[in-house]
Amino acid sequence: MQVCITDEQVKGLDESRLRIFYYNGSTWELASIQQEVDIVNNRIIAYNITHFSIYAIGSFVAPNLTNVQVYPNPFKPTTIHAGKYVTFKNLTSYWNLKIFNLAGELVDEETGDTNEAHWNGNNQAGNPCASGVYIYLITNDRNEKVTGRVVVIR
Repeated sequence: MQVCITDEQVKGLDESRLRIFYYNGSTWELASIQQEVDIVNNRIIAYNITHFSIYAIGSFVAPNLTNVQVYPNPFKPTTIHAGKYVTFKNLTSYWNLKIFNLAGELVDEETGDTNEAHWNGNNQAGNPCASGVYIYLITNDRNEKVTGRVVVIR
């Protein structure tokens, strides 16, 4: 599927973040994981579309940090959640995630510009963090911030 857009339609938006979404009857979902944004030719291409639906162009990130979701919490990396990670969802563009232990020491830090981040329960050196409570701080380029706790149970 290819959708052509005009500069006027996307004025003020970061065109590289635009994606094609479809309506599943209750929410909007990404139409395809394989999408390409062609800024020069003003088009968005979604590959492997397999159904007929209502489609729309939108941004793949949240407008602010008010609806950040963190799960699973508690995180059990050696049992139930083995091989998985903590997901920080509904992030805005240009975010920074810092995870601290209760002593205030930085355990891990990530930056990105997608709608979610992941933490596997390891520190920056790749070593597993001990069981306990960890504090996260998420900030973005608009000086918004959100904090909370993640519990790790080994």
